[in-house]
Amino acid sequence: MAELSSKALATFTAASSALILTESLRLIRNYRYYNNLSDNRASRNELIDKVREVRKLSFALHNLMSKNEPDEAPFFVTIAGGINDLLEEIHRKLLFFDADDIVDVIPKIDEQRKFWADFNEVDFYDSGLEKELEHSIPEALISIEKILIGLPPFASV
Repeated sequence: MAELSSKALATFTAASSALILTESLRLIRNYRYYNNLSDNRASRNELIDKVREVRKLSFALHNLMSKNEPDEAPFFVTIAGGINDLLEEIHRKLLFFDADDIVDVIPKIDEQRKFWADFNEVDFYDSGLEKELEHSIPEALISIEKILIGLPPFASV
């Protein structure tokens, strides 16, 4: 039987912990959503804050990937999973607003959701992701934020 070095074991442990944390957060979010434990309201400021959090996380992921240290790789999945979850939350909360108010932003959010949906695939973290994080993703998130600023302050079901 092969043995893992202590460094490989630490990396494996970090990756396992990151995966457990990511999945736990998703389960908590889904439980609250599907059991209506969250309020049936959405606010423009809440959505803007979530988009800004996505921007911060994508910047953090870009910085980690730029370091080119394989020890950081387990955290790529955790950060990308957080981005994916935030985009899901933004999408759900946007649906509280009138269709006319969100018609321009939903396709942009859906494009980002589609892109980040593969965050748990190995191929996702190739050199193309770093380029996307440097150019098109920040531009898309800034565009989304600008549209969200024009939403009414609150919406409810």
